[in-house]
Amino acid sequence: MNDLSRLMANIMTGIVVLACLTILWKIVAFIRRKRKIAGKKRELKRVIEEVSRNGTINQLADSPILLQSNEAAVWAERTTLFEPRAVRRRINGVSRSFQQWEAISRGMLVLTTKRFVFDGEEVNRTIPFNKLLSSCSTPSGDEIHVASASRQKRNGVFFAQLIPSFLAS
Repeated sequence: MNDLSRLMANIMTGIVVLACLTILWKIVAFIRRKRKIAGKKRELKRVIEEVSRNGTINQLADSPILLQSNEAAVWAERTTLFEPRAVRRRINGVSRSFQQWEAISRGMLVLTTKRFVFDGEEVNRTIPFNKLLSSCSTPSGDEIHVASASRQKRNGVFFAQLIPSFLAS
């Protein structure tokens, strides 16, 4: 029984150490993510201040998309495009249809002086500013939903809390 007690104590110690290491790893990842977001927020704030101060904006050195005449790319970020999809479920024997956000494609979202451009692996979306009807961010600030006059469905993109603060300025 003594050997069994020691074995159980060693197993429990191992589990506690593993749990502590997992928590530490999650904390480090969280801190790194927050620092990365803070750096990108600082960059966006700098861009916004430059626009308000000079009335102009610095262009990206290398645009990830082809630009139209008199258009400049000002910001780009890898993200995921979401769109609402109809989902049918049975609830208490009754079939109901719901709208649910579904990931459509991963890709690059580019903000230019004239439009939003999502250049995805599976799909592409372009929303000129003159077709923009509305935009809103989620309470957590990590998504923005955009409605366009040229599409019946809203588009949603997932961010690292960057675009909502950019649009709020």
